Amino acid sequence: MLGWLPIRVSAVGSVTVGEDSRTGRLRMAAKEGRKNRAGKTGQEIFLETVLSHPEGQACVSCHLSSAAFVDPRPVSPGAVRGHNGRRNAPSLIEAACELARCDG
Repeated sequence: MLGWLPIRVSAVGSVTVGEDSRTGRLRMAAKEGRKNRAGKTGQEIFLETVLSHPEGQACVSCHLSSAAFVDPRPVSPGAVRGHNGRRNAPSLIEAACELARCDG
């Protein structure tokens, strides 16, 4: 069992990430009263498809909550329909704790 891990996400405040004992799935829960407008805006951006070029792809297209915010496919699809990217989408579980992601 994973247990609960308290982490700090600047846009949301204090959250806990852990495994739901009933479903076995990972979940993230904001502490009471901590989910503010910045967190809501971040969630809307994560789901928005008009921000990509060309339109039609959102963060949630590759970072699947059902797969711990990674892409279960070997290579994530590219922004252009029919063309794959060059790598798999990295997990977003601790992304707020990192200053930057380096592609090598």
